Amino acid sequence: NTHFGGYFFTQPSFEVFMLHIYDANNHIRRAFERGDSVTDLINLAPTEVSIWVFDGVGAKKPRLALYPEYKAKRNVQAALDSGFFDFLRAIETDLLKHCKNTFVMKQPCMEADDVIAALVEQYRASQQILIHSNDADFQALVDENVSVSDRSKKLAHVEPHDIRLYKTLVGDASDNIGGIEGFGDGKWQVLTETDKEAWRCFLKEEIPEWMGDNLYPLNGLTKKPLEWMKVTDNQQLLRVYWQIVGFLPVNMQELSDKYTSVGVYNPAKFQETLDKFMWS
Repeated sequence: NTHFGGYFFTQPSFEVFMLHIYDANNHIRRAFERGDSVTDLINLAPTEVSIWVFDGVGAKKPRLALYPEYKAKRNVQAALDSGFFDFLRAIETDLLKHCKNTFVMKQPCMEADDVIAALVEQYRASQQILIHSNDADFQALVDENVSVSDRSKKLAHVEPHDIRLYKTLVGDASDNIGGIEGFGDGKWQVLTETDKEAWRCFLKEEIPEWMGDNLYPLNGLTKKPLEWMKVTDNQQLLRVYWQIVGFLPVNMQELSDKYTSVGVYNPAKFQETLDKFMWS
């Protein structure tokens, strides 16, 4: 038996089992757009623990408080018109609760990314973890115990420990993060490890003596990004980007006590739900 979250699950007789964590909105959205069958998407009786993490109500609020333009360019209306959100809610509330070895987590004012990152940090030392998503942000969590099912090509050239810094300096269009004006991938490629560490210190406002008058990260910048960076408001904006693209802290006790439900294996109810929504 394997202990997880206050429950015991029967596992195959392997020394290390795989913990499957699903970025629910991402994973279900891609299946919905491909037209996959629900029975291919959802396993009624997985032999290993599966955790489906959904964005909570008001998920974007903490980051919007820091940066009101966060994800401003995303086309939510298209998802509404397609019926995706109805499909997502039905899976969350009507289907997963009948599945064996399955948890559903949805914490108010928390994005799934943050919850997943917190779960990874808590369990990475005790078992292998597979994150089911193609979100490039999760590449920052990859190591010998943590893998991602669909590695995004978008940041394939960036080392996991550099993902946060890369997105801060270069930007991330999907989250409407602008980065430094005029600082693109080409300039990132020529940064040394010392340069990267200087940028991290600058962004965290932890300036060591070797950085002198705080201008060390600006060394080597060409005219356009240098002019942008010399504006105090832009320096603060860059530090806001740094906060936003990192993973926010999660109250794990509260998540476990209040915002986690565990499936009760019920094949008949599972099939009844499929029939109700005319799914196959």
